[in-house]
Amino acid sequence: MNKEKVEKLLSANLLATAGLAAIELANQSATWMALDEVTAILIPDDLQRLLDKNKIAATNFNAFPRSAKRGILECYKMLNAPKPD
Repeated sequence: MNKEKVEKLLSANLLATAGLAAIELANQSATWMALDEVTAILIPDDLQRLLDKNKIAATNFNAFPRSAKRGILECYKMLNAPKPD
């Protein structure tokens, strides 16, 4: 969900009760903030170390448009998320 759009809806008092409930649930489960680092294109330390070791990969990664970097980082985050027992 686009957080800027949500802020505008909140400011205009246009967000429905169901929307508010969904945001509250997302805040409680930490999913509301789960992709903040991805959206900011913050490269995880372990991935940065790998890129530092492979200059060709780093050059290619840096050449990608922002949207591609975001997609790569989102996949990376999902693949490296802790697995439930």
